[in-house]
Amino acid sequence: MKIKAFAFDMDGTLLPASDSSSPHPETVKALREAHKAGYKLILATGRPFVHTLPTALEIGCVSYMVSNNGSNVYDLEHKKFLNHNSIDIEIFNRVFEVAKETNSFFALHTKKNVYRHYFFDQKNKPSWLDTSVHENIKDETIEQVKQFAIDEDITQLSLKNSEEVIAKWQEKLSKEMKEVSIHVANEVYLDVNPLNTSKLTGLELVAQNEDFTTEQIMAFGDSGNDIQMVGGVGYGVAMGNSNENLKTIADEVIGHHSTDTIGKKIREVISCSNK
Repeated sequence: MKIKAFAFDMDGTLLPASDSSSPHPETVKALREAHKAGYKLILATGRPFVHTLPTALEIGCVSYMVSNNGSNVYDLEHKKFLNHNSIDIEIFNRVFEVAKETNSFFALHTKKNVYRHYFFDQKNKPSWLDTSVHENIKDETIEQVKQFAIDEDITQLSLKNSEEVIAKWQEKLSKEMKEVSIHVANEVYLDVNPLNTSKLTGLELVAQNEDFTTEQIMAFGDSGNDIQMVGGVGYGVAMGNSNENLKTIADEVIGHHSTDTIGKKIREVISCSNK
């Protein structure tokens, strides 16, 4: 099996800290070496397009962005989207209702924008809220968020709350809403995406566009929304900080995301291919 592309989750995987948009410096060097050697580099994340692009531009040689858990697949080299998936307004109304009922952080994602609303007093921030992740997003009123949901195509709906609340509503909504895909990231995020949409389906589109197969992709991840991707490509890599479910299905477990472990693995692959 000859690897032709590397795919990376961002938070908890490629990025060394939640408040950073920059990979480890040694990993950035390795990514550029891989690009020079002919490999395609793909960011595959639950983040929206607008929060994925800065990292892609900083690295400087990323070919594709699979954002919003596969709802948006963007070809950076040709500056075009490869897909167009959206969520019905009825689903928005139900998830928005759940966010209100559970006093959650809520985010509405459209193709190139993200809008947020806090259903709690921000003066008393809950322990599960990492505000650095939500920087550069303008707070919207309930009425504004509802209007954006009508005016723009919805690519993802996100709730953030405690692990207990998210686990409960993942189970409940998965049974209730069969017309969408539901993913959980880092135990405290619940993402609702168009049906049959995942990071893996995004990688399948990339592979089709490049005329290779997902068997020729090496993917790195750490969380629940990486399971399909890591288990479905040719070689799946779990980070040392991954949850146990992901480690079980991965082909290999490497070091912690705060180190240059990804850079080392990339260089290992390049070195082996040159022998």
